[in-house]
Amino acid sequence: MMTMRLDRRARLWLATALVAAGGASCAEIAGIQPVDELGVGGGTVSEPGYTCQWAMSFGDADTTLGGIAADGDGTLWLAGGFKGDLTVAGGAPLTAGGAGEDVFVVHLARDGNHVWSERFGNAENDTATRTHQATSIALGESSVYVAGDFTGSLSFGADCGAPEGAGAGDSFVARLDKNDPGGVAACVTHGSPGLDEAKAVAAEGDRVFVLTSLQGGADMGFSSYDGQTLLTPCSRVFSGREGARYRPRALRVSSGEAFVVADFEGRVNVGFPGFERGLPPGDAAAEGTDFLLASFPASWICDGSSADGAGLWYRHYSPLRGDQRASAVAVHEAGVVLAGSFEGQIDLAGELVATEEDGFAAHLDRRGVATWAKHLGGSGAQSAQAVGVDALGRIIVAGHFQRQMTIDDAEVSGEADQGDIFLARLRASGGEVEWLDALGGPELQQIQALAISGTDVFLAGTSGADFALLNCQVDAAGGQLFVAKLSVASR
Repeated sequence: MMTMRLDRRARLWLATALVAAGGASCAEIAGIQPVDELGVGGGTVSEPGYTCQWAMSFGDADTTLGGIAADGDGTLWLAGGFKGDLTVAGGAPLTAGGAGEDVFVVHLARDGNHVWSERFGNAENDTATRTHQATSIALGESSVYVAGDFTGSLSFGADCGAPEGAGAGDSFVARLDKNDPGGVAACVTHGSPGLDEAKAVAAEGDRVFVLTSLQGGADMGFSSYDGQTLLTPCSRVFSGREGARYRPRALRVSSGEAFVVADFEGRVNVGFPGFERGLPPGDAAAEGTDFLLASFPASWICDGSSADGAGLWYRHYSPLRGDQRASAVAVHEAGVVLAGSFEGQIDLAGELVATEEDGFAAHLDRRGVATWAKHLGGSGAQSAQAVGVDALGRIIVAGHFQRQMTIDDAEVSGEADQGDIFLARLRASGGEVEWLDALGGPELQQIQALAISGTDVFLAGTSGADFALLNCQVDAAGGQLFVAKLSVASR
């Protein structure tokens, strides 16, 4: 189907028609108002796009978002960190202990209204300045898993205990029961003499998995626990070499296979001790920032005797020139999807070239062989920050762009010189653009998380001021977080 470039008058007509046809407008909950335009400008459509079902802002500049997770029933879970008081979607105010930062976990209904929320933090609830923040969230069949970082002591309804060898900062993973999230939780902690930070959490079957930056990025750690009790822990490490730094970005576990993406500087090892391979190949360190995608059986984290290297594959994206950075990975039945940014050149199903920072989205088969790649270019800086796959197997990519962005022949323009958010839907078979639009306003908007339930898309991020998110007006003070639900429009 031929793509169309829509001007503002056409977009206004389309917004009105979509609302009239589908009866969908922003829900009447706190912080949500409809607007009369779709997006910011110049959206490209070849298939039905999205309408905003609801959107809201919350928190302040001291509120951090660790992640969002959409359940199969269409509800949404959020986790992060906050100081002072926090209210989300009209729920009761949460109050952090003392002058420090505590964890928040929130459950929202399908219509965006508040279901449950809670604060977790110091075991002693003392007045010392402590830091507790969630950095990732994942859902199991009956469980909510929250991973993050903390200093001092930590409680999730019960004392989580102090790790052996605690250092400048330690990591945790906690399990909440979906049906009774306010009950006593299971939680475990991990620490080393340096700074440890939980970067991602994933669940499959009866196990939960955590990706961790160890000792300030010197190593990249993988942990596995029983999904109900968080007992029977196992851990393995991809080690850095002297002067190297790992920056773990994302972890997915699918059909027993673990997929991990990470940036690195210097020279690092891929594979578990005894079966390691150095990157970059040869003896030279990376020139700038490189990234890698690696996959191995998730059972290897607990079964060291299996880690003979035969089932490990990896792809190293080294600089032809410039820097390459990974942001996100998603998995579907046909393969793996990568998203990120690069400067200079990158080899993904053919060489892509950028004059400044550009974004990319790429599809690989289950052995890591690239089948297609899309260059997110334009007049300013672009980066793909989040990626997911909907129930129809279509690829959803969200990120940040300045002024103007193109994917093949599709183009969007932004309103803020500082940058706006883009949202794109691509076909998995060849990466063709089904739908692309800009979401933004006069100040800086940035995407931080994306989650999918069926064909519904949930977005979360930050905004510097009020902005238009399709047919929803998001009322946001500087630095506030927002979260929104989008559904596929009918024509």
